[in-house]
Amino acid sequence: MGRAKGVQEWRNRQTFDGDALYEAALVEVDQELLPRRVRVAKMAIHSRIIKLHKVDDAGGVWALMDALHVLDDLLKMNETDLPRRA
Repeated sequence: MGRAKGVQEWRNRQTFDGDALYEAALVEVDQELLPRRVRVAKMAIHSRIIKLHKVDDAGGVWALMDALHVLDDLLKMNETDLPRRA
C-alpha cells in the first residue's frame, strides 16, 4: 500500500485531534513554522499509535506509520528548499 493511500485509510478510519494537526503541517507554507507543525503532529500521531497498540489495531498503526513517513518526507523537502544561511 502506498503512503498516500495508507494515510487516506487512516484519515477515513480514525478521527482524533492529531488529524487537524497533521493537516496543518501538510498545508503549512511558512518554511520556518513547518518543522514545529510537523513535530506537534508527530507527537499526536505517536500518542495515537500507542493507544492503537493497546487495542491491537495493526491496520491503524500501519496507516499512522505512513502518515509519519509523509511528515518526514515533507521535512526533507523543506530542508532542501531552505536557503543556506551564512
